[in-house]
Amino acid sequence: MATRDDTSDRELETRLQALDEHRTRAAASVRAAYADVDGVLDVRQRIRFRTFELRMERRQMELLMRARNARGGQI
Repeated sequence: MATRDDTSDRELETRLQALDEHRTRAAASVRAAYADVDGVLDVRQRIRFRTFELRMERRQMELLMRARNARGGQI
């Protein structure tokens, strides 16, 4: 990773713009994927799917926190 002194503001701006563009494309891709899933599931299946996703995200965070605490909070 470049340090503050050897990276120009122009280069940093270019990198930041690329990151913003990537985030925009990724968000659009996720929305399209949800639309595809919603197109084949009925409303009850969509609710179960969304609930499953939330549980998995929570579980992932719990496991990450557990792993972090097991390391003594070191990064």
